[in-house]
Amino acid sequence: MWRKLTSTFLVAAVVGLAAGASYAAPYNTKRIDDIPDFTQYDPALGLPNGGKYHCAVVAAANALVWLADRKGFKRLLPVRGVTVMDRVSSVVQSLSSEKYMATDPGFGEPGGTQTHRFLSGLERYLDDAGYRGRIRYQGIWPMPRKYAKRTGPVDLRWAARRFERGDAMWVGLRFYRDDGLGGLKPINGHMVTMVGYGVGPDGRNDANAIVIRDPSAGEDPYYLKIKARANGRIYTQSGKRLRDARGVAEVVAGYPVRKDVIVLLEKIIALEL
Repeated sequence: MWRKLTSTFLVAAVVGLAAGASYAAPYNTKRIDDIPDFTQYDPALGLPNGGKYHCAVVAAANALVWLADRKGFKRLLPVRGVTVMDRVSSVVQSLSSEKYMATDPGFGEPGGTQTHRFLSGLERYLDDAGYRGRIRYQGIWPMPRKYAKRTGPVDLRWAARRFERGDAMWVGLRFYRDDGLGGLKPINGHMVTMVGYGVGPDGRNDANAIVIRDPSAGEDPYYLKIKARANGRIYTQSGKRLRDARGVAEVVAGYPVRKDVIVLLEKIIALEL
């Protein structure tokens, strides 16, 4: 059923674009089957600390494989003549290195990939591969001006338009606990690959929904229902107030977390090649 619906949508989208229209269609789930789902915990990737803090580089690699194999940007996967896993492992190892995204393996906690290093590392990786791309960031935390024109809650309409233009896209989630007084204390963050939009966890068309592949979860995509928060404040783990949470995108359904965990969609990154 999904394939039939997607095909119908694609015909309408092509007609609209050919006519010079600039809009996002109601939904698009085509990339669910096109973007691979390599997981950060796969021993074949050979990541330090079992890949525990390598979500960002594996999410990046999954989209780069799609760009190389489906869009013709072959130099994004430089290793030839070996298995797909070997090629992906090579890309992940490169991206996580100090030269690019400088992923902290977390042996001394905390670990992970800082957003500004994800952006600059991705840009450098593209340059080294001989491609000139444009990287755009939307999110609630300030980033270098070359990537972000504004700071604030993500715009799902913007994300849908970038998706329709063919951008590779990533979504940054952060998990919080409510202190009971409206304050949100961070637990950890997570980077995933955006593979669709406009379909909610109930399978129905929903303008406030996106579809992701999660590098920590494996094959099945997640259909996320998004809603702007009505209240709350975001703090650091030490209790320093950072910003108001009103208007920030929250995942209210579709992601498997405990009931006492709040998931905020804090950033979306788009790569145009």
